[in-house]
Amino acid sequence: MIKISGHGPTEARVMLIADGGSESDVTNGLALSGDQERELRGLVKALNLSSFSYDEFWKTALIKERINLQTPEKNRELLTDQYKNILLEEINTIKPNVIVPLSELGFGLLTGLKGITKFRGSVIAPTTDLPLFRPDIRIIPILGPNPYLYQDYKMRFISRIDFQKVAQHQYNTEPIKDYGMVWVCETGVALRNFIDRHYATSKFLTFDIETFANIPTCISFCFDGHESVCVPILDYKIPLDQCVCMFQLVLKLLASPIPKVNQNIKFDWRKLNRLGWTVNNVIGDTMLAQGLLYCEFPKNLGFLTSIYTSMPYFKDEGKEFDPAKYDRKKLYLYNAKDSLATHQIFSQQQEELVEKGLQHVSKLVFDLLPIYRTMEENGLLVDDTQRKKLLAKYWVLYNIHCRKLHKLCGKEINPLSSKVVGELVYDELKWKVVRGVKKTKLGRPSADEESLEILLWSSECNSFRGQFILRTIIDCRKIHKVIEVLELPTHPDGRLRYEFNLAGAVTGRTTASATTDYYLEYDKGKIKLKNHGHSPQTIGKHGFTVDGIEYGKDIRSIYVPSPGYSFVECDLSQAEARVDAVLAKDFEILQVFDGPIGIHKLTGSWVYGCKPEEIKKNTLVEGEDRYHVAKTVRHAGERNMKEDRLMMMIHQPIGQCSKILKTFHNNQPKIRTVFHMEIREAVRARSLVAPNGRCRDFFGRFDEDAVNEGISQLPQAIVTDYMKEGIRKTIHEHGSWVRPISEAHDGFLAEVPTGREIEYAQIFKKNVEQEIDFEGCTLSRDFRLVIPCEAEVSTTNWREMKGLLK
Repeated sequence: MIKISGHGPTEARVMLIADGGSESDVTNGLALSGDQERELRGLVKALNLSSFSYDEFWKTALIKERINLQTPEKNRELLTDQYKNILLEEINTIKPNVIVPLSELGFGLLTGLKGITKFRGSVIAPTTDLPLFRPDIRIIPILGPNPYLYQDYKMRFISRIDFQKVAQHQYNTEPIKDYGMVWVCETGVALRNFIDRHYATSKFLTFDIETFANIPTCISFCFDGHESVCVPILDYKIPLDQCVCMFQLVLKLLASPIPKVNQNIKFDWRKLNRLGWTVNNVIGDTMLAQGLLYCEFPKNLGFLTSIYTSMPYFKDEGKEFDPAKYDRKKLYLYNAKDSLATHQIFSQQQEELVEKGLQHVSKLVFDLLPIYRTMEENGLLVDDTQRKKLLAKYWVLYNIHCRKLHKLCGKEINPLSSKVVGELVYDELKWKVVRGVKKTKLGRPSADEESLEILLWSSECNSFRGQFILRTIIDCRKIHKVIEVLELPTHPDGRLRYEFNLAGAVTGRTTASATTDYYLEYDKGKIKLKNHGHSPQTIGKHGFTVDGIEYGKDIRSIYVPSPGYSFVECDLSQAEARVDAVLAKDFEILQVFDGPIGIHKLTGSWVYGCKPEEIKKNTLVEGEDRYHVAKTVRHAGERNMKEDRLMMMIHQPIGQCSKILKTFHNNQPKIRTVFHMEIREAVRARSLVAPNGRCRDFFGRFDEDAVNEGISQLPQAIVTDYMKEGIRKTIHEHGSWVRPISEAHDGFLAEVPTGREIEYAQIFKKNVEQEIDFEGCTLSRDFRLVIPCEAEVSTTNWREMKGLLK
């Protein structure tokens, strides 16, 4: 039954197509009315283009009745041939130059493709299966209000950019052209000619590799954003003499002084180095540039291609490549497209970095690339004897607590099984689900560790032993996490390795993870590939308590310095807390940081109602590390955390946590009344800028979550870049004898030749302790802050660090 109609000028150049009708559409009898119209009209109006108006569009729907707007896939059964024919008749009558499908069904019908979220922003020709009036109509899919924009507020910004592409193509009636030339090279002469055509006039070179089992199979190059070539590396069909000629040219090109750019360049750089191929003068990475320009959005090449180029989405061509089905040329052309897109993207990113005043920060980040790659190659040396000793200790401890759990439950329980624990906790013990407990994919309350902690401190069950059972399950899991780290296989040289992502967090903080190297694991009759390594940032030094005894701190004892070297770890002293004090205009309290008491002892005295001198480092009082609790409370108060979150961190009842936070803010009220209030207004205005120019634009909905993200943004961005400036300068000047190992936001671990520890610590301290001028910050302050750097040293292992400099 036809309940809604298309509407608009009959000679419209642009046609918008929804999958179906909303309740408002059915009431009005017109497609894309009500809230959807207001949303789309606002996106078009924001472009402020005189020749591009929403009122000039033809608006229609594929299914001319009410549909399920939240789950498009459920509407396929409503899509009849009658509706398809009506839409085709509309298109052939209106004769638009651009068709804009706003959801999945319309996109699939017009293009024969699947996945509008991947292809959005692409300029695509319609499928040849449809009897359209012209085969060269441009299809530009854009994510519409239902369900996409209503599910993710940030996507409004992306859809606005995509509408700009519609404006650019609304008058085009010519066939869609290829956006650049990609080809496969099979002779040395052809590659030489390609290099000669571009090398002298090119500002930078982009390259990309494809790998199989971490072995490079081909490499592509692009000098100008218009022509890109792929050179096969492992292809038996190419004559050996031509392979030799091409490899010689590839090696010379990679080692040449021309600036080089890539997407996630550390990956390709590392794989090529392992072949013995030298890559010189790396100056950029499109992924890192995206992290500086639009940190809230995806950083993958597919997304960047859709934003910065008119190239149709092509990333699935590489994922779906199967050598048993396709000719290798398909993979080679895909590889060439990567370099082509990367060149077009970085050319525009360079302009944007200048426009947004990010030259200094981008230079810092790009300069750090070789340093972080060196960290990844160095890794941490593992003392296997100590590792096995700790494994024995923690397996015994784990088995003891498993037996304890079995006794409490009256049956054997696997504490690591989410399904088994979930049935025990929610079905048998009847723990009440409270706010904060997560849900599984099936909609059941989750049995993850955080949810169990929430239950333990803020819920109740029908059994007296339920508290003991829950606590024991949590203890078992904490102990087993230590075992998991201890059991990690090392690389053949006995080192734990990891990979850093300089664009890992929106605040600019570096994240770390396992490597992209694999090891084989035999599991249940199958051989599996698993990633090597572990993030060093999550190997904590504070540990945890079980039955009043501290565990986990000794895990760092398995990591030892290389022979002839010592560990030196430089940390910024209460870095974020000092920045918070400046942002709060609480300049008086800064005197406490370097005074005889110290800020954390003072905070501890507020929490425990005692003298600051009674708060001592690394000392348990009734099984509690009060100094560590004080640090946690200060962090929670400064980050505007609520009592339920603090409860998870210090493991105290929620009522007590509420009192602690109230006490903290009563003693330091400017944190809320100045710092948090000014951040709220800045986030409402959608932008925060750090003193060095690093910025974050807020594209999401303005709410308390956005405000809390803003509260963390400046302190974390300021501190991480402050530390990275010190790392860059120190390693650039002294990298010949200093071995960088790991960065942890406000700390930096290095191996230093034994006997030169103090010399290195003094150099690093001098390089990192530079003034931070807050005048150019969004929360401008007429203040220059220097964050002190402390250093610790060890000749034995990472746990036994002793004070070296203050």
